[in-house]
Amino acid sequence: MKLVFFSDLNVNGKVPKVTYHRAEYAWMTALDAPHYNIKTFPTNWYEYITSADKFDLGVVVMAEDTLDVDLKVLKGFCNKIVTMQVKEINNVR
Repeated sequence: MKLVFFSDLNVNGKVPKVTYHRAEYAWMTALDAPHYNIKTFPTNWYEYITSADKFDLGVVVMAEDTLDVDLKVLKGFCNKIVTMQVKEINNVR
């Protein structure tokens, strides 16, 4: 299964493995899944990918101030989308 995460974290691509991770980084590392910042994600990527390039599942981790995200853009990049709401996302590494 190809899995990808989207959130406000300032990381694009794979999260480097370190000894200590906050929970949201640990999920990505444990599942060996890439991450993309949802605010800087190009809205037209879905036009250039084939069905073979799509991810099976996209996990959107939304903070309270990110609830206005357009999931239609991500649906072009992933076969299924799930969302999780958290109180806040700290960009602490």
